[in-house]
Amino acid sequence: MRCVKCSKDMPPGAAFCASCGARVKAAPPAGEKRGAPWIAIGSIVAGLGILGASGYWGYANYAAKEEAAQKAAEAEKTATTLVSVKKPAPVSAEDAAERAEILAAQQALSKAILAEEAMAKAKAGAQ
Repeated sequence: MRCVKCSKDMPPGAAFCASCGARVKAAPPAGEKRGAPWIAIGSIVAGLGILGASGYWGYANYAAKEEAAQKAAEAEKTATTLVSVKKPAPVSAEDAAERAEILAAQQALSKAILAEEAMAKAKAGAQ
């Protein structure tokens, strides 16, 4: 084993260099594994959790967009139904003449009623 600072040879297992006094990191004994398997397992579980959460988020957004699109389509359909106005059927010349005759008769009747009311008031005032 060599010192990292002064590059002098050191006895195996030494914590400090005998030449410069620098602290030396102890190397793990041969055959011992570095790290623990639970770190790898934890990383895999965390990765799967993140993937699952992002997949759920994507599905929830997709479902919300689909629902909003359906509601918008229904609202548009309802609005179109409420706004549509029926156009009147074309009027023939005979129908127009009949309506004009009815209107003239109504006006004549209104004048006759007003005249009779005036005569009734005049008679009542004379008595």
